Amino acid sequence: MGLFDSELPVVDVAVLMMLSYSPSTNSAWASVHYIEQSPTGSFIRGLHFYGSHALLILFAVHTLRVLALAAFRAPHELIWVTGL
Repeated sequence: MGLFDSELPVVDVAVLMMLSYSPSTNSAWASVHYIEQSPTGSFIRGLHFYGSHALLILFAVHTLRVLALAAFRAPHELIWVTGL
């Protein structure tokens, strides 16, 4: 499972939350409160919160692994540059 595969559920949940969220300064808190009060709102927010944190941890582990194994050296430098 790659980082891209881990990113898809976080994006899907973000799209679900975006359907009910209003980013204006006057109604942002009320829209988050509305999301929390819906039957699955807190579950969706939790999925987004923990999924995004897991994605950051996976990214850090992947970066450390690449650096530790020196996977950025020849003949892999093209893959390294395109992966950035």
